[in-house]
Amino acid sequence: MKSQHFYCILVVRNFKAEPKSAACRGGGDPVPVIVDADFRKWGKIMANIKSAKKRIKVISKKTAQNRRIKDELKAVMKDFDKAIADGDLETAAEKRTLAEKKYKKAACKHTVSKQLASRKVSQITKKLNAAKAAQ
Repeated sequence: MKSQHFYCILVVRNFKAEPKSAACRGGGDPVPVIVDADFRKWGKIMANIKSAKKRIKVISKKTAQNRRIKDELKAVMKDFDKAIADGDLETAAEKRTLAEKKYKKAACKHTVSKQLASRKVSQITKKLNAAKAAQ
C-alpha cells in the first residue's frame, strides 16, 4: 500500500507561511507546492532579525542578476557557434569580440571566475582561427 503525501500551498507574506487548503490538514486531494524561491532556499526557518531579512532580499536580487548575466553569456556563445556553423566569419568575429567583452565584465563582477572567462575566450578564439584557416 502506498503512503499518501499531502502537500499544501504556502503563501509567503511578511515572512510568514500560511496554509491555504484542506490538504494541509490531512484531508482532500494532494495539491502541488507553490513556494517563493527565498522560502525554498532557507527552508521553514525564516529570518527574525532585520539584517537577516535584508540579506535574504539582497541575495535574491544578486542571484537574479547573476542568472541574467549568465543567460546573456549563453546566448552570445550560441550566436557565435551558429555563425561558425554557417561559415559567416565576419559575424563570428563580431560575436567573439562581444563574448570577450561580456565574459571579462562578468569576471570583474565575480559572476564567473576570471579563469573561466579567460578559458572561454581562448576556446572561441581557437574556434574562430581554425575556421579561418579551413576557409
